[in-house]
Amino acid sequence: MPSRPAPPASSAARTLHSFLIASTLIVCIGAFVAARSSGPLRSGIAPIDYLALVLGAAALLGFPRLRERLPPRAVGQSVDEWWGGQLGRAVLLWALLEFSAMVGAAALLITRQPWGSTALAALAVAGLLWFSPTRLAGR
Repeated sequence: MPSRPAPPASSAARTLHSFLIASTLIVCIGAFVAARSSGPLRSGIAPIDYLALVLGAAALLGFPRLRERLPPRAVGQSVDEWWGGQLGRAVLLWALLEFSAMVGAAALLITRQPWGSTALAALAVAGLLWFSPTRLAGR
């Protein structure tokens, strides 16, 4: 059986990015549905929400620092060549964003108070959408 060529790295980046967005949305929506199905959501902010906000904010604040470490594409370098060397770093960046959403989802399940977790999830999903593979490779 003839061997197939490896898919381009930019295609792998788009696929991984799409899966990270989908998994983040699934977990966050699932946490909201689970918290809501166990009774009405509570108002206010609990101490665990503060902890979740600090952890999630630390991950979000670490993002720009790591973003600086992605080198720009060299003149004449193809997108696939760039992604071949930077895919691992990009996945780490996206995982930081997803981590903050997961912390928010866990806080929602524990406290059933949606404000902090909603803020973390919204920022994480917005960050994942904003820092798409096209935007990361095109800078």
